[in-house]
Amino acid sequence: MIYNKFGRDNIPPGWNKYFRYLRYFITGILLVIFFWLTFFQVRPEEVGVITRFGKYIRKEEPGLQPRYLFWNGCTKLLLKDNRKRNSDFVLSVPE
Repeated sequence: MIYNKFGRDNIPPGWNKYFRYLRYFITGILLVIFFWLTFFQVRPEEVGVITRFGKYIRKEEPGLQPRYLFWNGCTKLLLKDNRKRNSDFVLSVPE
């Protein structure tokens, strides 16, 4: 019978200190993912339309917004174009 030489009792020396913090590391990663999925950002030139299963729920203003339910969708609509336009012409006013 073949035995795994890295079983539970045969951890290499010095690795026990890393396994002690593994639970906290995994919990921290899961919390970061949860908070990453809980918030969304609407830019200043956009408005967010919140939908649940395709049905309109509400409108969100620009800024960092919380997402209360994961099955709510957010579609960002561009309201105005704030890009600077290059004007190469000069308006002349008759005197």
